[in-house]
Order: sequence, then C-alpha cells, then structure tokens
Amino acid sequence: MRPSGAAPITAGYFLPRVASAQRYTVTGNHPVYRLCEAVGGNQPTTTALDAERVYDTVSATMMLINARIDRGEQPTQLFIERELFQAGLVSQDFEGRYRLAPLRAWDA
Repeated sequence: MRPSGAAPITAGYFLPRVASAQRYTVTGNHPVYRLCEAVGGNQPTTTALDAERVYDTVSATMMLINARIDRGEQPTQLFIERELFQAGLVSQDFEGRYRLAPLRAWDA
C-alpha cells in the first residue's frame, strides 16, 4: 500500500462499500488482468503494471512452456479461469501448448 497524503493507509479503502462511503475511486482493470491471480475490480493495481505488460508477461510465459513441450519435456500447467478458454482468449492444444488471443481481443 502506498500513502495517500493525510489519509491513513488501509486496505479497507478498496472495499466497494468503504470506497463508496468515503468517495474513493478505484480504477477498473483491463480485462487482461484476469490472467493475474487476485486482481479484482475493487483492488488497486500498481502503476508499474499495465495491460500490455500483463499480456507480454503471460505471452512470454506461454512461449517458455511451449518451448519445453517442443523439446519433449514435461509441460507446465497454468491455472487459468475456464471462462477465458470458453471465450477463446486462451487456448491449449492436445499436447499442452498455449495460445493467447491478441491483446485487442481482450477489449471485446
């Protein structure tokens, strides 16, 4: 948590009811943030991270996993929401290789 001036530091500010009562705004996250663990609509996101960086990081991770499979090594399993597979934003072939939909597809 980062200090916000004179206000005390507390995670309570990011609870929807507290944010509403205190008139705090919590910016929404780009849908690609669903690839990150525990990032919800009522949680702050560091300014060091943006949608493109999330996408690039997950994409690079998937490329490493796919390269392991191509070398005949055991695939690494990622834990991804089933809804992302159902929406076609993430796919996995029968050997375990991952594919990530283009970043622009996440805005739809």
